[in-house]
Amino acid sequence: MSAAHKVLIALISVMAVFGIGFIAGVWVKDSLYIRAQQASMEGAAAAIAKIDVKQTTINQRIIERIRTEKVYSECRHSPEAFKTLLESYQND
Repeated sequence: MSAAHKVLIALISVMAVFGIGFIAGVWVKDSLYIRAQQASMEGAAAAIAKIDVKQTTINQRIIERIRTEKVYSECRHSPEAFKTLLESYQND
């Protein structure tokens, strides 16, 4: 075996080792990303599960005001309507 053959074999071996190392590094990096993504999805699912859903219907009081007060024809809210809206936000 000549020196050129030995150099060529050594070069191919080094390239193979670096290639395998690169592929393994990409696999580890992808594995870490996948684990982080799964953990974040589990955390988000747990946080969503803790949400307490409440429904408050206040439509009747507002519709009554719309029908009985001319203030709404000018696109303005009456003080009672503002109070009703604020109450609904505070209940949430």
